[in-house]
Amino acid sequence: MLSGLRRDGAHRGFEASMGRETRRVIVVAADLFFQSKIRATAEVTGAEVAFISSASELKSALDSGGVDLIVVNLEAKSPDPMAGIALARAGGVRSVGFANHVYEDLMARARAAGCDQVLAKGAFAKELAGLLGGMEG
Repeated sequence: MLSGLRRDGAHRGFEASMGRETRRVIVVAADLFFQSKIRATAEVTGAEVAFISSASELKSALDSGGVDLIVVNLEAKSPDPMAGIALARAGGVRSVGFANHVYEDLMARARAAGCDQVLAKGAFAKELAGLLGGMEG
């Protein structure tokens, strides 16, 4: 359980009702547009999503266990996206980073830091349901 973190997506959907575990996702420093999009998609997929804005919150969430995926806004100033990727990697949790396609260097740094999947914002938006629903590649 993501104790102490905000839970979004009250509807569990068909897969959850068929005994599928709820997918637990931590989102680090998403802007307001993507927070709204992620919340709406979480509701459809039945994912449990927590939005965090500090490294200490991320560490606490990882320490509590049960996290399936960490989504990182690579353009964020705080918390440091690369530190978030490192924490995910150290905790054995899959990470997905996203940024505007013009930030090729930033995306390359995320890959070098060990981010499992790095997407331009447009691709991230298209793949969001699969990521939250656990059907990512």
